[in-house]
Amino acid sequence: MPAEPVRPHPCVYATITPEGGMLLDTRGRGRWYALSLTAAQLWHALASGTRLDDAAAALADDLGADPDQVRADAAVLVQELSRHGLLHRKRWRWSRW
Repeated sequence: MPAEPVRPHPCVYATITPEGGMLLDTRGRGRWYALSLTAAQLWHALASGTRLDDAAAALADDLGADPDQVRADAAVLVQELSRHGLLHRKRWRWSRW
């Protein structure tokens, strides 16, 4: 069974630049988080609807890096961003017709 998609929280806004990215969490006081260039690329892919495994594979290909290492690093990043509430797993809701 494929993993549930990981998506940005609706209250988190991102600015991605060629040097990296910044995330603004508008809940509460509003906190800023800085992203490296590779983390920003991963964020952009996830926000665009790409599944984590596919985003990590594409990033590994772009960087010429070991896919297993990139996948592991991406999982750690997603775990950390989820811990801060910036990402969440999108769960499908079933409704009756």
